[in-house]
Amino acid sequence: MTDDEILGYVFAGSGSIGIEAISLGAQKAIFFEKNRFAANCIMRNLESLGISQLGLVINKKTENIPSNFINNLCKDFNNLLFFIDPPYKEKE
Repeated sequence: MTDDEILGYVFAGSGSIGIEAISLGAQKAIFFEKNRFAANCIMRNLESLGISQLGLVINKKTENIPSNFINNLCKDFNNLLFFIDPPYKEKE
């Protein structure tokens, strides 16, 4: 990743891939995670590494994120890469 790239990490879990992207030079990582415990874990991980200013955690179901938010992200950042890592199967 280069310093002008932004990673959008959907179904972020612990945030490891987004944090790795930051360590490889990404300008910012935006984490989309519906589970509040996992989202809090991402925030704690970012804080403990001293990179909280490089991460944005969105704690919502992916389908509840307004399309205009995604459209604005795409307009605001020329080099926006989305990594989508859905769970294999949700518990019923």
